[in-house]
Amino acid sequence: MHTRLKKKVSNQYQIKGIVDSFYEGIAAVEFIKSGHGHVNYAAIPSVVYTHPEVAWVGKTEQDLKAEGVKYKIGKFVFSANSRAKTNLDTEGFVKILTEAETDRILGAHIIGPNAGEMIAEGVLAIEYGASAEDVARTCHAHVSNGINHWLWLLSDYILTAYVE
Repeated sequence: MHTRLKKKVSNQYQIKGIVDSFYEGIAAVEFIKSGHGHVNYAAIPSVVYTHPEVAWVGKTEQDLKAEGVKYKIGKFVFSANSRAKTNLDTEGFVKILTEAETDRILGAHIIGPNAGEMIAEGVLAIEYGASAEDVARTCHAHVSNGINHWLWLLSDYILTAYVE
């Protein structure tokens, strides 16, 4: 964080980006106050607001291959989910990349309805080093619409992808 924000003038810090800026601002203030500040850039999501929406956080398969990381892929398509069928919105999928040995979530990629909301669970998982099983076994409210429904679906997708 320090080297990313530090300017040439010793007591000035710069903040870049749109989404990053809020978190970098907090980290800059923390650094100025205590000498320590942190932004986990791996846990900052990206969203493309199209139909279907596209959202991702963390590593891509290309990143993991380039870094020589052994990984697993969990993927579940919306068209196999009865709720998505009922809503007539079955286009897309959820893909989770995990470290092969530890099952720690390294990346989450979603194409489909409400992907921008669903990716929040992937962000939280990456921020706190959760495994796919941690997320899959977390109980979510299943409501008829809204963010809780999509979080429940995401955990359902992950559980289906990894329990097999």
